[in-house]
Amino acid sequence: MTQKPYAIQHAQDCGDERGNMHVLSAGKELPFAVKRAFYMQRSTDTAVRGNHANLYATLAFVCLCGTCRLSIDDGGQIYNLTLGDPAQTVIVQPRTWKKLDHFSADCILLVLSDRLYEEDDILKDYDAFVRLCAAPHTERAERNKKAF
Repeated sequence: MTQKPYAIQHAQDCGDERGNMHVLSAGKELPFAVKRAFYMQRSTDTAVRGNHANLYATLAFVCLCGTCRLSIDDGGQIYNLTLGDPAQTVIVQPRTWKKLDHFSADCILLVLSDRLYEEDDILKDYDAFVRLCAAPHTERAERNKKAF
């Protein structure tokens, strides 16, 4: 991949003397309308979460409290990001392998998705993911047309 499979967006800061308020709006800071949201908390520093690819869903990760590491693998390169700024959102494209680890004790990680949960969206076999990424460009493009 020549382009990074993720983008970093900054939430709109609407805070005042009463405190911080960060806003994520569809079509502005988020490139999609949110159809599903979930959050993780109380993960241990040795826990590994994710460790799969979403074939169709675009995800946005916001670390509301504490820190954790997000590893993004596009089949050719692995990008390791430390999340810890609640004003920062990492948007991750479909067909990327994601792994979360190194959670601080106070970590609360919010994940937003442009799709509802579907079991066939999740690829848990890393070797199959690598094979998918290695497929000829035209074959991948044909699968992408069917996926979107």
